[in-house]
Amino acid sequence: MKYLFVTYCFGNSQGQALIGVYKRGLRIALELCERGHSIDFFCTGRENYHDQLTALAEARMHFVDFPFDDPAFDVAEQNRRIFLESIGRLDPDVVVIGEAPLAGSLLETTLCAVELGIPVVVLDNAYQPEWVEHFCQVHGPMLDGIILTGVSSFHLPKPPPFLHQVPPYIQVSAAEAQSLLKDELGFSGERLVVVLAYDRNVERLGAALIEKLDSTALEVLFITPESEACRERLATRARLRRVKYNVLKPPREPSLFGLLQLARLAIVKCAFMQVTECLSLRTPLIAYYYPGDFTLDYIPPVCRLFAHATTNTEADDETLYAATKFLALPSDAMNAVHNGQFDAISKAADFIEALPLVPRAETMDDCARLAFTPTRVAAALQAQVGCAELQVRQLRGSRLRVLPQQEIFALTCGYARDGASGFARLWGRRFQSAQALADEAARARATNSGRRLLYESSDECILIEKDVGEAMLPSLESQA
Repeated sequence: MKYLFVTYCFGNSQGQALIGVYKRGLRIALELCERGHSIDFFCTGRENYHDQLTALAEARMHFVDFPFDDPAFDVAEQNRRIFLESIGRLDPDVVVIGEAPLAGSLLETTLCAVELGIPVVVLDNAYQPEWVEHFCQVHGPMLDGIILTGVSSFHLPKPPPFLHQVPPYIQVSAAEAQSLLKDELGFSGERLVVVLAYDRNVERLGAALIEKLDSTALEVLFITPESEACRERLATRARLRRVKYNVLKPPREPSLFGLLQLARLAIVKCAFMQVTECLSLRTPLIAYYYPGDFTLDYIPPVCRLFAHATTNTEADDETLYAATKFLALPSDAMNAVHNGQFDAISKAADFIEALPLVPRAETMDDCARLAFTPTRVAAALQAQVGCAELQVRQLRGSRLRVLPQQEIFALTCGYARDGASGFARLWGRRFQSAQALADEAARARATNSGRRLLYESSDECILIEKDVGEAMLPSLESQA
């Protein structure tokens, strides 16, 4: 079998780093490689991050790049042609998208794969059962499979058949970690604190917190690809010299997760993967939070008991109190958070291997439940192509934006007219009120807007228009 993975990555040691989507995709792709499958991998920004996992991936699979411009009108059509041709040449059996396809190459690849009739699987995160159910409702109608990761207390009790729920993507070896601590670092591992200092703000928070804890009983390990630069910065902090600490480049992943499992406390970035990996390993955490990003409010109350987030890199009193409390927890305090399973990579690969190689047939009914029925979409298509007789044969949809008065969905439509087949991309908008719809319709009809309205119903509070390119959508940052 042949699979195309599409992810993204950006960041550097001077600021915020987003590598989780990339690494999740790599882990599953490498497992499929081990099983004898062929992998093409497309990751925008992968030049910004390198470690042992990426080096292994570069030796085992084929990395590709598709050119992608800021898309609107003619440029959007050019992007579509380029992606259709590029994916067609690769000819994958299944396309795996690293996160819900809201924008950029993730969205363009998804829409093109659907147009080409290639099954699409999306990887994303489960924050709590109610969110999982909602994710399936608003994104599932575009997809053939969804794989959501999260600790077991996040999972939906009765998932739909196209959903597969897995634990965090962890391969853990406590024995490897113990050997590294004792044989290479001279640590006992009994009062271990691990700082995932990939991000400079996490490094600063970890150093400040350890200084204020000021416990000679602690053993502290800073882990970062920029180990020498980190060691030099830490050497300037006089109070830190009283604590037994070391700086280490990221080891093999089983060792890394083993270190987190042995730790009494982890200091990390407030990002879904780092937070849930610690929770699944039953390790309490202090997290540096970037406002507007993933927040601990997303996770269930049982998990928030063992996590604290801060925007203060100087470790304020509240953070110091939380760390002190977490270090005193008994070893079984977090048993209710996760069931102890860590076989996500093999479970995800099993699901992808078993996916039917024909697109899922139920998506038309799924779209109808979002208010975009075949009849309404057919009326929009008739207005677009100027044809009185038209049959919708395939209909898919996925939510792109959530605004204060409306939601915007990508709609893909395979249709037949006059003995020929066609394919169209539309946007469907659901509104809170008829007035909100009227206001949006007036904006769309404004001079030089370039938008083309195809179906409008104030009774149903929906609007369907031609997809004229992602650049004409509200930005992701503007979402409610």
